[in-house]
Amino acid sequence: MEQQIKCIIVKATIIKNIALITLFIVVFMPTLQAQETEKFSFLSKMYFPFEFGTMIKTTSNLSSIKFANTGIEYRLKNDKGIFIRFDYVNRSGKFDIQNNNATNVQKGELIFEDYTLGIGSRVGSKKIKYIICIKGGLCNYSYPSINGIQPNYEVKTTYSNTSVFKSLIGIEYYIYKNTAFVLCTDYTLLTTKTLFWGNQFNGIGVSVGLTTTLF
Repeated sequence: MEQQIKCIIVKATIIKNIALITLFIVVFMPTLQAQETEKFSFLSKMYFPFEFGTMIKTTSNLSSIKFANTGIEYRLKNDKGIFIRFDYVNRSGKFDIQNNNATNVQKGELIFEDYTLGIGSRVGSKKIKYIICIKGGLCNYSYPSINGIQPNYEVKTTYSNTSVFKSLIGIEYYIYKNTAFVLCTDYTLLTTKTLFWGNQFNGIGVSVGLTTTLF
């Protein structure tokens, strides 16, 4: 129960920080861009990427890691240049760890929720563009924990969190001026030591998706 309360507090803090960042963008970014030669509305620069993919290589006991990524991206210019991006990634993977004194769980599913904020750049032509982005944030993860012995045992979910760092490169193919198919590869690093991934977690992922505006 105490761990669940801590997790709720962490998520509430994240939501508060996201709200403050969004407020900053809404209030100050239009002013900073008032002198642009080519005019775009604030909402036209707000993109919503969605991607799904898999991790093709990890340095851990985790396997079959699948993920879905949703985000909000604000472009200082509509077509190229610097952008600010917030991402929420839901990942899950199967784990298989050896017998140990810390837990009696050897197999199960580890679920991740990554909240990251970063800055990137976009270059390219009208149809094809290339992006690079560096992000950092918080990763919440949960796993099953077993108490007692059969038949009187209890399975509960244990929650914890750690910092996460990510880098991303990708290519976009624009089917319309504000809509593109996306192919990305990313690198994920978790530095906290655990039984599930050892001293640190390194993972390389590949994803496909779509990015577009709402307006």
